[in-house]
Amino acid sequence: IVLLFVTQLSFRGGSRGQSSSVATFIGLGHVSEEVHHAPSAVLAGRQGTAHGSTSMAVPAFLEDRSGTAHGNTSVTVPARAGACFGSGTDIFDQLELNGAARNLWGCVDRSRVQAVMLTFGSKSMSDFLINWVEHVRRLGVDAGPYLVGALDAPMAELCHERGIAAATIPPRTLSVRGLSAHSQQLSQSSGYYRYQPGTFLRMGLVKELFIRQVLMAGFDAMVSDVDVVWLRPPWPLVRYSPAGPPVEPEAALLALADVILSVDQVQQYMDTDKHRWHVDSELNTGIIFFRATRPALAVLDEWRHAMADAIRARNENHDQFWLNQVLNPRRFVEMKKDARARREWVGSALAAQRNRSGGGLPRMPVESAGFDASSPQLRAAFQFERRFGATPANESGIDFKRRPPGGWPGGFRPVLGTFPIARVSNGHTFFIQRLHEIVGVSPVCVHTTYQYGDASSYAYGKRERLREAHLWLVDPPEYYAEGAFLELVSAPARQLSPASAELVMDTLRLEEHCVMAHLKLNALQRQWLQAGFLLAAALGRTLILPPLWCVVDRFWTILDHCLIGSKVEMPQPFICPLDHSFDVPAMISALPAWREHTFLSNPRTPPELAASRARLRVGRSAGGHEVSGADAWLPAGATFGAAEKALRSVRSRVLQVDVSDLSRLCRCVADLPAVHQLNQKLPAALGLPYHYCDTTDNPYFVGCKAAGRQGCRKHPVYLMNVSRGTQRPPSIPSRRCGDQAAAGESRCGEIELPGEYINEGVHARPSA
Repeated sequence: IVLLFVTQLSFRGGSRGQSSSVATFIGLGHVSEEVHHAPSAVLAGRQGTAHGSTSMAVPAFLEDRSGTAHGNTSVTVPARAGACFGSGTDIFDQLELNGAARNLWGCVDRSRVQAVMLTFGSKSMSDFLINWVEHVRRLGVDAGPYLVGALDAPMAELCHERGIAAATIPPRTLSVRGLSAHSQQLSQSSGYYRYQPGTFLRMGLVKELFIRQVLMAGFDAMVSDVDVVWLRPPWPLVRYSPAGPPVEPEAALLALADVILSVDQVQQYMDTDKHRWHVDSELNTGIIFFRATRPALAVLDEWRHAMADAIRARNENHDQFWLNQVLNPRRFVEMKKDARARREWVGSALAAQRNRSGGGLPRMPVESAGFDASSPQLRAAFQFERRFGATPANESGIDFKRRPPGGWPGGFRPVLGTFPIARVSNGHTFFIQRLHEIVGVSPVCVHTTYQYGDASSYAYGKRERLREAHLWLVDPPEYYAEGAFLELVSAPARQLSPASAELVMDTLRLEEHCVMAHLKLNALQRQWLQAGFLLAAALGRTLILPPLWCVVDRFWTILDHCLIGSKVEMPQPFICPLDHSFDVPAMISALPAWREHTFLSNPRTPPELAASRARLRVGRSAGGHEVSGADAWLPAGATFGAAEKALRSVRSRVLQVDVSDLSRLCRCVADLPAVHQLNQKLPAALGLPYHYCDTTDNPYFVGCKAAGRQGCRKHPVYLMNVSRGTQRPPSIPSRRCGDQAAAGESRCGEIELPGEYINEGVHARPSA
C-alpha cells in the first residue's frame, strides 16, 4: 500500500510557489505545542490482530471528554512546537516518506497546522484523484494541507510523476496490523473497487490505519472519497481556529463534535431539530470528519474491529455499512436540548480546543451560554449514551448483541453530528434537486452518489456529471479548444424558478400522468440525439448534447408522483444528468465522442470558439439550400445526405440546429452510406431499460402502508402496477427511403411515441 501526501505547497512554478512555499504551508492551521507523535508500537493491534481494543500510547491532546478513564492509554508527549524534524518521519512514524514528503514535512510549525484533508485512490480512479487534488489546490491556503493515499503501484507512480509527496506503509506495519493479505489483494485488483465484492471492505481497513496515524499525529482529519469535489474550505463547519475564518453560526456546536458525517437524505425540511438533523438515517462515510480526540479514536477502534470480523466471516458488506452498524443504537443525549449536559460538555471541549491552540481562540464562545440553543438554525450535536472502544480481544466486532448496553468498561462517549445536506451535497441534492439554489446557500462540496452510468472498469457516469457541472478539471486543453461542433438545441420545458419548471410542448404538457409524460419526453430526446449523432458524423463534427429533461426521478424504489417523496424540494420537470436516461458506458463504447450540454459555457472553452457560430434552419416548405451569413438554409424534407452536401461549405466552428428544424428533415440516410454503420448502432446505444412504480398507480399499496399492514407489495389480487421495458429510438431508414422510395412507400421515417405506460400488474385502480 502506498500512501501519498500532498500539501498546499502545490509545486507550481514561479517565485511564489518556490520561494514562499514553506511559509505558505506553515500558516495553514494549528496543532498543539505539546503534541508529539505516538511511538512506533502505537498502531500495532493486540497480538498482531487487525481488530480489537488497542493498547496504545495516546498523546495528551487526545483529551478524555467523557469523564471516563480509558484503561489502555499512556502518554509520553515532549514539546516540540515549531521544530524542524529533519526527515519528517517523526510526524508520521508508521510511514516511509519519499524525498518530496521528507522535504515537505521535515519542518512544520506544529502550533499552526492542526487539520488535514484526506482521500484515497487506486489506478481505476486516478482521474478522480487528479480532479480531487486540483479542486483542493484551487481553494488556496484556506484549505490547509491535504494528503492522498494511493492504493496500488500505478497510483503511486502517477503521483511521483506529478511531484506529489508520497509515503508507503512498510510491510512490517502491515504485518503487525494483520493487513498484509488485504494490501496484496488491493494491489492485485483491477477496475473500480466498488464493483468488486470484499475489496471495498479491505480498503476500509487500510483507510482506518491511515486515519488513525493522522489523528495520533495530532491532526483533525477531513476524510473524503476521491469522487468528492471540494468547492469551499470545510473548516467553518467543523472547527474553531484563531487564524482561519470563523465558525459559521449554524455549526457552533458541530465544531466541537468528535465525529461528523454526511448523509444520504434529500429532504431539506427534515434537516431540522424536529427530525434530529437526519442523524437517525443512513450515514455516508464518503465525507466524514474525525477530530483528534480519544472518543473519535474509540469510534475508529470499533469500526476496524467490525470490518476485520466481517472479512473473516466472509461478509462482503462495505465499510459504510459497518460504520452505521457500529453507530447503532442511536440513543443520545441531545446537547442542544439538555442545558446541563451541554454545559459540562462544552466547558471541557472548549478548554481542550484552547489547550491545543497554544492560546486563546477569540472566535469561540467563552462558555455554554454563548450558544443560542433556541435558534432553529443551530445544528444539534448528539452524545452517545453508551461507551465506545475498549472492546475485549475475544469479542466479535459484528455480534453486537454481545456488547453490554452501556458499552465496554473503559470506553468513551463520542459526540456525533451531521453535515447540512444543502451545503455538503450528495449526488441527488446537488445534480438533481440543485438544493443549494433552492435554499439559497453556497455548497461546500459535492459527493457523486445517487449515481448511475458507471462500469466495473471506470466511473463514466460520475465523470459525465462533473463535466456537465464544470467540475471536471482533468480533460486536456484540446478537449475544449480543438475541433468543429454541431450544437443540438432543444427546449421541451423551461425553468421558472429554482424550485419550479413546466413542460411547454403540447404533446407533453397535456399528458395527464407523469410516467406517460416522461416516457414521451424521453422518446423524443432519444430520437433527437439519434438524428444529431448522424448529422454530426456526416459533417465531421462533434455533437454537443442539449440539456436533457426528466419528469420521473430515477430511483430504486416506489416513487410518489414520480419523485422521491411527496415533500422533496425540487422542480418537476427537471434537467437531469445523462445517466438518468441513457446507458453512458454503452454510448461511450459504440458512439463517436460528444460534448456535454454546458460545453460552450465552460470557462475552459476558448471564447473565439463559441463566437464562431452559424445556425442551421430548415424551411417549412420545399426549396433550394442556401448558406448566407450566420445562417444555413435547407428545404423542408431534405434527407441527411442532402443536408451533408449543402453544409460542407459552412466554416463556422459551431453549427447550431434546433430540434424543431431537425425534425423537418427527412429521417432517411439511404443517400449517406458513410453513416450506415453508426445508424445500426444507435438504437441500442441510445436505449435504456426502465422500471417505474408510482404511488398514483397503486392506491391499494398506499392505503395498505398507511394502515400499517404488512405484505402490501405481495397482495394476491392487487399486484403492483409497474411500467417496465426498454426504451430505444426506432431505426432511421437506410434504404428505400427519400428519393429511393418506390411509389406508395413512406419516404421518411417517423418520430414514434409510446401509447401506454403500465405493462405489469392489474391496471385497474381499486380503492384501498
